[in-house]
Amino acid sequence: MRIVIDMQGAQTASRFRGIGRYTMAFAQAVIRNRGEHEVVLALNGLFPDTIESIRAAFEGLLPQESIRVWHAPGPVSEVNVNNCGRHDIAKLLRSRFFTSLQPDIIHIPSLFEGYVDDAVTSVGGFDRKTLVSVTMHDLIPLLNPAQYLAPSPGYKKYYLHQVDSLKEVNIFLAVSESSRRELVDSLRFDSDSIINASEGVDSDFRVIAGGDAFSSLRVKFELNLPFVLYTGGTDERKNLPRLIEAWSFLPSVLRQQHQLVFAGKMPQNAVGQLTGLASRHGLRGDELRFTGYVDDEELIQLYNLCELFVFPSWHEGFGLPALEAMACGAPVIGANTSSLPEVIGLESALFDPFDVMQMRDKIVQALTDDAFRASLRSHGKEQCKRFSWDSTAQRAIQAWEGAVAAAGTEVTAGAMARRRPRLIEAIAPALGSASPEQLALLAVHIARNERAGIERQLLVDISELCQCDAATGAQRVVRSYLRQLLQYPPAGFRVEPVYATRSGGYRYARLFVSRFLGYEEDGEEDRPIQWQRGDIFFGLDMQHHVQLTHAKTYRQLRQDGVVVKFLVYDLLPIQLADSFKDDKAKALYEQWLRMIVAQDAAICISSATTEALTQWMSANAETVAPGFGIDRLQLYQSDSDPPSNTMRWLSWRQSCEQLKTKLVDRHYRRRQLLVDISELVQRDVNTGIQRVVRSVLLEWLRRPPQHYRVEPVYARVNGPYRYARQFIQRFLNLSDHGDAEDALVEYSPGDRFFGLDLQPQVALAHAATYRAMRAGGVHVSFLVHDLLPMRTPQYFGPGAGEDFERWLNVVAESDGAICVSRTVAEDLGLWMFDTRPDRAVRFKIDWSHNGADIANSGSSSGLPPGASEVLDWLRQRVSFLMVGTLEPRKGHQQVLDAFELLWDSGIDVNLVVVGKVGWMSEKLMARMRNHPERDKRFFWLNGVSDEYLELAYSACNCLIAASYGEGFGLPLIESAQHRLPVMARDIPVFREVAGPHAYYFSATEPEQLAQAVRDWLNLYQREQHPTSEKMPWLTWQQSAQVLLQKIMGVN
Repeated sequence: MRIVIDMQGAQTASRFRGIGRYTMAFAQAVIRNRGEHEVVLALNGLFPDTIESIRAAFEGLLPQESIRVWHAPGPVSEVNVNNCGRHDIAKLLRSRFFTSLQPDIIHIPSLFEGYVDDAVTSVGGFDRKTLVSVTMHDLIPLLNPAQYLAPSPGYKKYYLHQVDSLKEVNIFLAVSESSRRELVDSLRFDSDSIINASEGVDSDFRVIAGGDAFSSLRVKFELNLPFVLYTGGTDERKNLPRLIEAWSFLPSVLRQQHQLVFAGKMPQNAVGQLTGLASRHGLRGDELRFTGYVDDEELIQLYNLCELFVFPSWHEGFGLPALEAMACGAPVIGANTSSLPEVIGLESALFDPFDVMQMRDKIVQALTDDAFRASLRSHGKEQCKRFSWDSTAQRAIQAWEGAVAAAGTEVTAGAMARRRPRLIEAIAPALGSASPEQLALLAVHIARNERAGIERQLLVDISELCQCDAATGAQRVVRSYLRQLLQYPPAGFRVEPVYATRSGGYRYARLFVSRFLGYEEDGEEDRPIQWQRGDIFFGLDMQHHVQLTHAKTYRQLRQDGVVVKFLVYDLLPIQLADSFKDDKAKALYEQWLRMIVAQDAAICISSATTEALTQWMSANAETVAPGFGIDRLQLYQSDSDPPSNTMRWLSWRQSCEQLKTKLVDRHYRRRQLLVDISELVQRDVNTGIQRVVRSVLLEWLRRPPQHYRVEPVYARVNGPYRYARQFIQRFLNLSDHGDAEDALVEYSPGDRFFGLDLQPQVALAHAATYRAMRAGGVHVSFLVHDLLPMRTPQYFGPGAGEDFERWLNVVAESDGAICVSRTVAEDLGLWMFDTRPDRAVRFKIDWSHNGADIANSGSSSGLPPGASEVLDWLRQRVSFLMVGTLEPRKGHQQVLDAFELLWDSGIDVNLVVVGKVGWMSEKLMARMRNHPERDKRFFWLNGVSDEYLELAYSACNCLIAASYGEGFGLPLIESAQHRLPVMARDIPVFREVAGPHAYYFSATEPEQLAQAVRDWLNLYQREQHPTSEKMPWLTWQQSAQVLLQKIMGVN
């Protein structure tokens, strides 16, 4: 059973009151007790500031993919008559979105939302089979029209319309017996459809120890005396004027010793009225305290601190604050009306809310009678145990299960053929004179809702059957499967038969299906198909000429994230070509097969067909798409061909269940891993970071994660994110796959975005894009190589540290970061602790080491003239190698100074520098270019290929890693692969990477480094130097897979 919960009660202004607390706590309890059921939370995109906090509240309870956001043009609040058209559109969008989630039950925790906020809480408009459940808190305005309806005709119209819509509700969850009786007595609803599910109290509401937090709270709210507490709303039924009046009649000694505190967000005009009333009753200025908004932590402290909690409301649906106060150990008294006697459960704690003097007497008793106050505390401790959110959720789930079971699941032919009206046709009457800009915005909202929905299409190609049913064996298979798929579609899919002709594109086969199922529908027509990411196209029928004509369509479908599969019946035109009249049958069939194996998968109807197709693929391997899969359907249940009289056969229903499994479970990648390569797409300058990007990307494209499609993407500072299709064609040398389009990126809940490349300016420009992705259920994380520009700004250009910190702040708004080393992860953790201590959602930090096999990193090749002579010269004497871009932090200046000292002292060694010119290196570059030892004992290999670098590693005797700071230290690993000894500056990350397998030096001056080289040479001559052979390292394949696991595990 799929349960969809409308979370708008936790998004509107109700989130500051009991309704919001109920919505959150109830949804969390349902999720905890869901068992095998699936729960989806639906959020309104018109409340963007609430989305992250709600997602944070369900972290660890529910996959973020199961929190879906729908969108509509706003404002839509019903208090403004100018919003009517938008409100009607929003109702349709919401209804269609909820239907697209394919729920068995829709639950609305708070129906009476949307008069003053942009909520939309209609009951009707969903499909005809989905059951609707509503929490019934109370009917206070209906039962008290003079106070709540008469003053506002607009609100009266809205409220009575909502009450009228209750007729369409299948199940009511009353929050108390009092609320249940109101429904039965006032609206005459069937009592069997109304369950007293009650409410609960969150486990955070408990007795806590005092301390500094209590002292800070007293200072913050100016609580100078013991106090009596109230929390809740300010509307008339809350009875606050009588509470203030009762307070004014307290004995003066009690008033002098206590304060009356109103906790929670209250309208300023209401606070002003209550303050004025208090003044008229002679209360001192500090006698009343209004805290304003308090968070849960502060409210719990207030409950724990108060001398007494009083709840004077004369009408409640439940009265959650009274229960919360009891759970926190507060003595509680309250009104003896509506639901409060159920909640408080102690007659001696109750008073008549309309009798001011009786209210006063009860407050006096509670403040002066220690035994009475102790009994209130003792009773409250036991009473709150009778209420729990888990019990409430279990009652709700039991009621939903019974209702869904009673509703049944039988599907009629009419229901199979009936389509929902086109959304745009339903919306059209509400559009009025909408401007082109408004229509464009509406189209964006519709598209976003489609992507956020769960339902996808299974497009079933029946091109031959639709146009000519020749009653062949193959068409009997097509007809049988089609009927079963229409009657029993795969979970999460809407089956849409489609067809094409040689001269026309694919269309929905609506007219054929109506005839096929014997259900004619007026106004139906065969419109061109539309598709979106996550759909499946299945070539069920055989129409070779038509399908070959539309090979480009299949390529476009796959490019747009649609999985394309075909059913293969046999290979007889190839195996028995002489038996066919048409001598072109074999060539046509082979052309058709080549088109099929360029798709995602083929499903064969027998073992023999599977074997024949596998053999054919082996002989035509160059035409087979990477990752192409073959599945086999089982048409009978036996390990060998049985005699016909004992053949165990499957019904079409059983066979179709197998088919659905093959269609959806295998090779179906609905989710995307969006990999940002914005820098690599624009320029490949062959830095260490770009070697990481190329290597990881190549491995992920070769071995994508299960259920995910790897989609490289890029953006520019002044342009949106796009799929990097053209770049990938060049990167993978796919020149024969046609022209690809860099379409705009689309995303859906469950997708993941990973910033693999480093392009800070693009990230800064698209911070809002990442926020929108996260709000839409996309997990966003980044690769962090180091924090060096911020930690060591002296090695970078002016402003680099500030720019880097701005980029890091964008990263810090995401879900997490993967660092290239534990050292960087620890550094990032310290920075996050210092700068983001109060982040709502925990920021996850992990680390994954880079790989190091240049041959599998998308490496470059080619040797310049004279390369062989240089390599030979390096082998003539001990050669020290430096690898890395020329920039101040790499230590080239100090190393060159040290080697000049060595050469001057008669030590005959080579120094080889492999690296391009970086920033702040103009003087160093000039010195290196004009060095007297250039091409004698000093060699600068500028901008060489990866092939040349590999040969340099092999020709040298020792790597010098002299960087003052690194995120990882890739040359150390590459050296170990070539068994090249390593001299490394003693910094934490080099210790992490190389461990005991390197010789470490600490040198602040060239003389110290020169001495370290001498010491290493002595050890080297005696073969006592540390060797790198046992240094642990990962291949790029291993590194990419570890990184992938970290990304998938970050959620």
